Amino acid sequence: MDKVLVFPFLAALLATGAVGEGAPAPPGPSEVRYEPLVPEGEIVNQGGLYDPSLEYDRAGKVGWLAYSAIRNGGQYGFPVGPYIHTHLARTADGGRTWRFVGAANRSGDEAIPYVDGTVLRGVWRYEVPSLVHDPDDPGREWKLFTHRYFWTEKYDRMPAYGWIAYRHASDPAGNWSEEVPLFGAGPFPPPPYDQTVVRLNALHPTLAKVVAYTEPGALYLDGVLYLSLTALSRKGPERIILSASRDHGRTWEFLGTLVTRQDAKALGYRNFDGSSLAREGDRTFLLVTPESKTTMHDGTLIVEFSDLKRAELKRTVSGTLNVHRHLRRQTAPVSKSLGAGQSDYDQYNAHGGVVMPQADFRAAPQLFQLFSTRQSLTGD
Repeated sequence: MDKVLVFPFLAALLATGAVGEGAPAPPGPSEVRYEPLVPEGEIVNQGGLYDPSLEYDRAGKVGWLAYSAIRNGGQYGFPVGPYIHTHLARTADGGRTWRFVGAANRSGDEAIPYVDGTVLRGVWRYEVPSLVHDPDDPGREWKLFTHRYFWTEKYDRMPAYGWIAYRHASDPAGNWSEEVPLFGAGPFPPPPYDQTVVRLNALHPTLAKVVAYTEPGALYLDGVLYLSLTALSRKGPERIILSASRDHGRTWEFLGTLVTRQDAKALGYRNFDGSSLAREGDRTFLLVTPESKTTMHDGTLIVEFSDLKRAELKRTVSGTLNVHRHLRRQTAPVSKSLGAGQSDYDQYNAHGGVVMPQADFRAAPQLFQLFSTRQSLTGD
């Protein structure tokens, strides 16, 4: 088997504890400031919160927020992480206040067999959750998609040892179903974890070289469950695709590719990542995070669909993405290397608007943070 894909990220930084200290400087007059979002009852001094996913019930009265909660402890002496759980918070006032409810997924230690015959000791993580309400599926009305993958001190992130995990519940505050390893890619994950229900690569020839899928973004509309996913090559994010289920997640089909690296380069970026799907009125939008050589996440681009069922976005005559809005990252308090993006939105989140995560080394140990931008998708 080929060498397993790994993504070195914060391992060296966290191992040394070199995450910086002190509060950020006050913003200048032209800088953007958003409202901090910290659910009541949450712990933020072990790494913070990231990867928000917003979803309200059909009446728009009660909203839920799924997010990654970073924790330290165990045998690892890092000031941030390495455990990443999926937590849930609830609002009943349009996102003005949030209260921590509980954990849907819990990160934990394990030793796994590696492809070279050795044993790796590390941590299973649950990251980038996407929560969706499917009111037409009794008993399974709430669906949660996350990227479960393995982490070690030596290799850091190992997305090839991972999959898109799926759980469902009748109430987010209640009991969640057992985890289903839903989506895998080609030969990954390798044995003994090669039990995913769907190998997405088999759905279309253009997906043949994808080694892993991540960053799910879910939307339920007119009886169809849509899911956007970042497709990873050995060089990182390659494209963002759209899949769909017409039977509430039991079977899946490939609808098309939404954006590629070429689309990003046409806008002056390196690639796209961290997508979500959202509605405002009768319009549907893709929220996507652009990445450059100097900034991992440069805010959130909002692009309207011309035809969701055909996975088509609005474009200019020349084929360039027609960006409706660009929600910028906060300038002063955000690390230049990590930035901000990977946002989500629900039109019933009247007070908070788009929720955007941001990273700030100077705010450690609350390195990862959530913010209510109080911005809509259209800006109306």
